Amino acid sequence: IPLTLPRTTATLDFPQGRLQLAGQLTPKDLLIDGALVELANTRVEVRGAVARTPDHPTVLDLSGTVTWEELRDLPLVSWPGLEAWNLAGAAEVEVRFEGRLSDWPSATIQSRLRSRAMRVRHLPLQQFVCTAEQRNRVLRVWIPSGLLAGGKLTAELTVDHRPDTQGYFLEADLIGMDLAALSQAIPAWRSRSMVGRTSAHALLSGRWKERATWRGEGWLNASGERLGDLPLLEKVFRGLFGMLAERLGLETLRRAQITEASVRWRLADERLTTDGLRLGGAAGLEPISIYAKG
Repeated sequence: IPLTLPRTTATLDFPQGRLQLAGQLTPKDLLIDGALVELANTRVEVRGAVARTPDHPTVLDLSGTVTWEELRDLPLVSWPGLEAWNLAGAAEVEVRFEGRLSDWPSATIQSRLRSRAMRVRHLPLQQFVCTAEQRNRVLRVWIPSGLLAGGKLTAELTVDHRPDTQGYFLEADLIGMDLAALSQAIPAWRSRSMVGRTSAHALLSGRWKERATWRGEGWLNASGERLGDLPLLEKVFRGLFGMLAERLGLETLRRAQITEASVRWRLADERLTTDGLRLGGAAGLEPISIYAKG
């Protein structure tokens, strides 16, 4: 006698929104014909099968619009990864997942994210597009287009989860980022008075947990006003100009304003080196230009 699989329908109302689900229950899976998560500004549809046994894969297709802040307060769900990134804003997402939920590095994943405006750890992103694909424990992420504080951003990241070859490779380019917009977006930088634009290129590789394996190279160019307040350059600027002021007896160097900066750098053996650091600006009424390597 053929048996009809028991159907499951459920509606869960909670303070932030509602979850509606329709599906069938089998010995190995919960087959989801359709599930809908609705929050104030989030609407996500889910279809597929959730495994009920450890040896059976989960297959899910998810699509919709997500507002990241709303996900933090969902009941019965924890998002430690999202909390670490401190995401904010809205995005259109499409995700296909095949594998065990308890071992996502081994799963097959395809996803696409698009956002008009969002923030990642306070960094402002606009017109942002990101795609990701994971197979055989290798994750590849592409950012073909996006704006970071008004600067054009492109990047490619590969993360290898395989035990024998575990590592990463990152290449990123940023052209014309607005320093004033960036400093206003990051709470800890709002007291700084940087004005201008910067462009940068970076190439990095190595094993995540072994800093001695990290290798990289890149460059940065910036022009504007008060570039000495830029966090990375601040230490270099204060150190160089403080030393020169002391050696040369020119106290005005300590109050110098940096309007141009450029550097080419290399990373190897846990050391950051440069043979092309240049700082330009003015100390009082006198123009200054300093070159350094080391």
